[in-house]
Amino acid sequence: MSSDEHVLIIGGGIAGVAMSICLDKAGIHSTVYEGYPHHKHAGASFVVAPNGQRILQSLGLGAELAANSVPDPGRIRFFSSIDEEIASFHLPPQNATGTPDVCVERAELLRILLGEAARRGIQVHYGKRLFSLEQGPQSVTAHFEDGSQATGSLLIGADGAKSRVRSALFPHVQLQHKKTWAVYGKGSADCLTAEERELIEKELVVYEKDGLNVLLYQDHPTKPENYAWLLTGKTERKIPSKNFEHKPKDELRADLAKLFADWTGPVPRMVATSRALTPVQLFRIGRLPSWSSGRVALIGDAVHTTNPISGLGVTLALEDALHLSRMLREHDYQDAFFYYCADRQPQVDEILEAIPDLFDSITSLLSWPEYAFPIDWSANDDASLV
Repeated sequence: MSSDEHVLIIGGGIAGVAMSICLDKAGIHSTVYEGYPHHKHAGASFVVAPNGQRILQSLGLGAELAANSVPDPGRIRFFSSIDEEIASFHLPPQNATGTPDVCVERAELLRILLGEAARRGIQVHYGKRLFSLEQGPQSVTAHFEDGSQATGSLLIGADGAKSRVRSALFPHVQLQHKKTWAVYGKGSADCLTAEERELIEKELVVYEKDGLNVLLYQDHPTKPENYAWLLTGKTERKIPSKNFEHKPKDELRADLAKLFADWTGPVPRMVATSRALTPVQLFRIGRLPSWSSGRVALIGDAVHTTNPISGLGVTLALEDALHLSRMLREHDYQDAFFYYCADRQPQVDEILEAIPDLFDSITSLLSWPEYAFPIDWSANDDASLV
């Protein structure tokens, strides 16, 4: 792909901004379009696996990530709802070097990426919710709900599990509800005892009862609100959005208080005092015929979703961004999109199939999928007959 071409990126979250930085490192210009009217401090926190850390290091962001994240303690303890210990395990490292995962706030990682994008002169436009796409022989045009449009050589859909780009490319592929819901929360140490703080700082902690699981962990080394929690539960039928995602936060907090009315230990206190609540319902994407169509490709949750405890969602998106950028640097877009899908799809499918269903399988948690992902910006991808 020549350096004078321009890529439109739909989605200004982690995947989209990372994609723009990787493209810039590959010598390709891009612009990011985000549907929200402004930079949104949304989401709680997540894990960045070793591969994701190495990719961020290759972009010059490793030190800033390390300063704003907490290494996975490598041990997990399970408790009942009445604060009785059930089991404890050491979690093996995901790679031969023993590098631990790190926990980081979504807002912190996005701040780091947006800062790097600004330093590189990459523009991020807000209030640009995609309405439709129009592909031509030499370009692709994105039409936005505000009546504006943008035209580029290629377009990358990085707009999450409910991707409008994916729906435009493959309208017959539907999201499938995984009969699972989750709530992410953030809290401070004020509601915890000294013993509880020490426990969460040294180990991942899970409380469980009747299909409800609450994971407690640290996600920042110094911030006052540096304790996070993830609640997951099962449902046979998708919960109506009005009763969950769109429900006023005070009413949702009251619902959660009823769930934990007979629980002891830190969970009821953390939930009751958490400033932020992020409810989500989990979906999987039906089998896609390809990860691209024409001049448009998909990355991250727009093309593959994972469950919240895997800690692989962000890392898989970073891998997509790096690999696709390298392929576009080396090849015309048809070959680049072909190699991107051919190389990534089988590997990602294998990884996602190996991930356990929430906390249902402790043995699966102890045998996490290990896989190789080369991170070498100088490597060429140039096979030939001779």
